[in-house]
Amino acid sequence: MDIALKTLVLIIFILVPGFLFRRVYFQGPFSQQFDSKSWSHSIFYSALFGILINFAGFYCYEYLFQKINYPYCLSFYNSLTKEKIEKKDLNLFSIESVYKYLAILYFVSIFLGWFIYEVVRNFKLDRYFAPLRFSNNWHYYFKGEIKDFKDFSLEKGKCNATTVDVLVKSEKDGNNLYSGILTSYDLDHNGNLDYIVLTETQIYDQTQKKFKEIHSTVFKIPNSNINNINFRYSYLDEDTTTIDFISVVLLFSLWFYTWWDPSSILLDYNLLSRIALKLLICFTIIGISVTTSSILRLIIYNKIFKPITEDINPTEKVEIEKSNSEKRLKIKIMKNDIRGSFYSTLFFAITCFVIIYFTY
Repeated sequence: MDIALKTLVLIIFILVPGFLFRRVYFQGPFSQQFDSKSWSHSIFYSALFGILINFAGFYCYEYLFQKINYPYCLSFYNSLTKEKIEKKDLNLFSIESVYKYLAILYFVSIFLGWFIYEVVRNFKLDRYFAPLRFSNNWHYYFKGEIKDFKDFSLEKGKCNATTVDVLVKSEKDGNNLYSGILTSYDLDHNGNLDYIVLTETQIYDQTQKKFKEIHSTVFKIPNSNINNINFRYSYLDEDTTTIDFISVVLLFSLWFYTWWDPSSILLDYNLLSRIALKLLICFTIIGISVTTSSILRLIIYNKIFKPITEDINPTEKVEIEKSNSEKRLKIKIMKNDIRGSFYSTLFFAITCFVIIYFTY
């Protein structure tokens, strides 16, 4: 029973923080890497990251509340193996302090997982340094991020659309060549490519020696039928993702450490309320800035469509139509980004207001 209690403490304070960190870090197209290994692998790395995250938790707790009595914590943990906890240890024990520390620890775990992921992705560290690279190599090919690999020398800029030519085997017609904009894909439980999804799909007519459109909104091709794939990347603008991320981080840092403290209007509130107010103002400004920037880019993109005139030859006409299709896809993505930025800012603002209200 005593061993089980000490194991439970280790799980709560060590494994769970590491689990949360890894769950948030392996997100989006790399989420399958979270549970792609054995249980022993997951437990080992969760414990390793959990120990490191506890150091950050110690610092945050002492900064927000009070200094931690480390000798007492160690003595209390060792006393769990005894038949009963010593009275002097029990008198110093505070369940409220445990709740506060766990709340901080779990928040730090989630925040660090998200922040480190954003740093690695926005500063392209996973593309420049192989040890930081995620196991989902298909993402780097499908999104044109292999241009930053040392083994490739491709056009610089942000890849906004990927056009693929897929040679598909067919028992009836032999091999068919399809071309379209890569919109989505999925992996199986082993991390291998399962299928790809194309839009604006065309098939090569061997009789007429040209591509012709397929009347399809979404075209799904299983990986088991694919012989090979040719990638063509479209670079519509410079890659400003890293610059945007740096700007957001600098804005947050400058605002948080500025000499003018907006939380002074809440001097009668506790520390958590004042921090919530600062975060509310900071992230509201960031949300407005990002949303405004996205709207301006959307206005610019709406003006760069190439017109199709009667004097254009068929081959050039097909290329212009493909280019316009890629731009329409980019505009659709930008609209979703604007919507996401707006709702994220609104959600965070409501959350901060709730914290301020209930912690008064």
